[in-house]
Amino acid sequence: MPAFVHWLADNPVRWLIPATFLSCVVGIPLMLWWERRRPSKPVRRPYAAEAWRGLPAVVQAAHDRAALGAVEAAALRIVRDEDARVAHLYVPPSSVSAD
Repeated sequence: MPAFVHWLADNPVRWLIPATFLSCVVGIPLMLWWERRRPSKPVRRPYAAEAWRGLPAVVQAAHDRAALGAVEAAALRIVRDEDARVAHLYVPPSSVSAD
């Protein structure tokens, strides 16, 4: 092997630390430049909450009441459907004979 290869093998600290430092000095600005040109995360778009905050308080309150009304109606419908499904299982206490 050439003398330079022997020197690299015999003295890894003399070239490994400067090589690491040089790769950081070159690599970090290159990485930042690349990320700015082609972002890995899409550009932030406005959230629905931002449009919601822009609405007047009266409109927000009306929407909230409508949503809560729809939830209550759905819950009531679920309860009624479940009641109809298990109604045949119910036996009134007065019809049970005490032996």
